[in-house]
Amino acid sequence: MLRVLLAALVVAPVVLAAPVPKEDDAARMVRIFGTRDDPDKDCTFEMAGDRLRVKIPAKHHSLSQRFQNAPRVWREVAGDFTAVVRVTFPVRPAADLEADEFSVPYATAGLVAWASDEGYCQVLREERVLNGESREAFERLLWVRKTPKAAVGGISPAGQKPPDAAFLRLARDGKTLKSAHSRDGKGWTEHGAVEVGWGAVKVGVMAENGYKAPFEVTFDEYTLTVPKK
Repeated sequence: MLRVLLAALVVAPVVLAAPVPKEDDAARMVRIFGTRDDPDKDCTFEMAGDRLRVKIPAKHHSLSQRFQNAPRVWREVAGDFTAVVRVTFPVRPAADLEADEFSVPYATAGLVAWASDEGYCQVLREERVLNGESREAFERLLWVRKTPKAAVGGISPAGQKPPDAAFLRLARDGKTLKSAHSRDGKGWTEHGAVEVGWGAVKVGVMAENGYKAPFEVTFDEYTLTVPKK
């Protein structure tokens, strides 16, 4: 009997587990941020580890009612959610920035919750030129039936060079949307609450460019939390 067992051990094939395929950048983008949407097919989406870098050429891109061609990466959420992201880009000198023919001098990046082309909410970190000075600004912009309702969360003082990064937060609880911004992701400045009657929405990150110059932004530390049922 012992000889039979030893023989079986000698001839039994060794079954090795198949190696797990390495996750590529495209799969990592989908896992962390969602599916990209580039209406004009002229923007660049690059993953560097868990960071997403979006590059917009020197051409108008926005979610305004006229264009709606801003690049975004998002996924559908049926109910409540909380989205948080760090947005990084330098506020450039005003002398280097000229508005295109369609907009005031600005570039933005942040979070979006999109119900339809007539119902969506943006929470943005902005690069603006006001009175010849470059400024950092934060804004919540709610579009309902083509009517924008804005709540500005703050604009940096003239002559002040702000840091390159800040955190943004957007959350839905039932019919209530709340947004906020933060320098470190710990202490938050609330923008107030608004009421919406949306069903499922697409939630993710987006960027806009209103300059005759390219715009580049990096998103990281992104989380999209959905309460367990």
